[in-house]
Amino acid sequence: METLTAVKSWLTEHGIAHERIELSKGFNWFKFNATVEEAESLLRTKYSVYKNVETGKDHLACEDYSVPPNLREHIDFITPTVHFDAIVKTRKKVRSLENREMKVRPFPIAHPGPSPIVRPGTDAVPQPQVAFTLANCFTYVTPECLRALYGFTNGTLSA
Repeated sequence: METLTAVKSWLTEHGIAHERIELSKGFNWFKFNATVEEAESLLRTKYSVYKNVETGKDHLACEDYSVPPNLREHIDFITPTVHFDAIVKTRKKVRSLENREMKVRPFPIAHPGPSPIVRPGTDAVPQPQVAFTLANCFTYVTPECLRALYGFTNGTLSA
């Protein structure tokens, strides 16, 4: 609670109205829209638009920024700032599944060899008979294995 109060106070003291600040459902980050001028004043920096020479896309960033010393322990990162290594992935084109070949490999692989080719709309491929138990966690990643390894619930509780 101390972190939320400290960071929100800092934002409102620098002109970011309370109504503009949104707290995530997990209470672990703030989101707000700001002008470049507001962000520059808040972070004591200068933003510029950088062009990626390979993609031609523009990226808003700054070379450095500053937060008050009393808030540094409360803030992990701020974006957009100095994230020049960010890779923006373009969306892949959606292709039709009709007339497309699907290679199906038996699971687990009983023997190496060519995979059968199945065309959409044909008979279903028989599924392998695999017992998903905790004894197989070294081979198969299943929800049961993840629950056993990390101790989380089966998703029936609200928390």
